[in-house]
Amino acid sequence: MLWRALNSSIPVQRSLRLALSLTAARALALANTPIQPVAAQDAGSAEDLGVMEINLKDAVRFNWGFQGALQGAGTPNQAGIGAFLPIAVGENSVFFIDAFDAFI
Repeated sequence: MLWRALNSSIPVQRSLRLALSLTAARALALANTPIQPVAAQDAGSAEDLGVMEINLKDAVRFNWGFQGALQGAGTPNQAGIGAFLPIAVGENSVFFIDAFDAFI
């Protein structure tokens, strides 16, 4: 009886595996396709497009504040003080400390 039930479920498992593998292949194919044509991305330089130059030293600054979080997946409610402290700001990089001290 058990053998007959196992043999009858094998074609169903194969068809499910086939459907799932085809769905995964479609998802990967869609994820790897560019949204815009490649030729449209090479339209010009950043200056031609009107993109401003951003200096990280002006954009990245010390910040602190009160933070709170409601109950998440397996974590209790939290409240505390958080701080963002940039230590070294380079041309294209930031070395920083992001600290949080919970008091509840």
